[in-house]
Amino acid sequence: MKKTALVLGSTGLIGQQVVKQLLEDDHYETVTAVTRRAWPYQHPKLEVANIDFDQLSQYEEVFAADDIYCCLGTTMANAGSKEAFYQVDHDYIVGAAREGRKNDAQQFLVISSMGADPKSFFFYNKVKGETEEDLKALSYPSLHIFQPSFLDGDRKEQRAGEKLGIRITKFINQLGLLKTYQPVADSLVATAMIKAAKQNNPGITTHSNLDIVALGEN
Repeated sequence: MKKTALVLGSTGLIGQQVVKQLLEDDHYETVTAVTRRAWPYQHPKLEVANIDFDQLSQYEEVFAADDIYCCLGTTMANAGSKEAFYQVDHDYIVGAAREGRKNDAQQFLVISSMGADPKSFFFYNKVKGETEEDLKALSYPSLHIFQPSFLDGDRKEQRAGEKLGIRITKFINQLGLLKTYQPVADSLVATAMIKAAKQNNPGITTHSNLDIVALGEN
């Protein structure tokens, strides 16, 4: 029986790749892309939903999907403050997951980050860790948490720090060191997410950067 999928953060680096791959996957009957921007193309399986993340409870029908792929995320620079960053990377994600669970979504697959830890001294890692913990408390039949290293792809916005990190880790990896931190392509992360969803593993599964690479390539 074919499934329905909902993609949050569908116009972002990984979200776009997830939508494209899902549309070509016979495993899914319909794919709903949640966006605040105009969607660039049409597809027979594609539905586009514009929602206000501050009023999630008003979009009950949107969250009636089997699998929810969450690729939401921002940066401190784009958010402008710690409060705004927390709102996007914690409140919106957990709120969306809660709405999905209320509407009987079976799987929630979310992009977190390597180093996520609710007890971290680093604000970014702490927020990611708190988000993971709050998602676990929702008791999804299947929760997949992906913790990639630097993401390699064609971003719309410039992230100087990430670009520098990618260059450095690529150079180090050529020397055979720090494979754990190797940059991972956006399309490969999307592939890993979809493959994980098809496994229908019950409970909570956390995918490290190396796990993502292995799953995406095999």
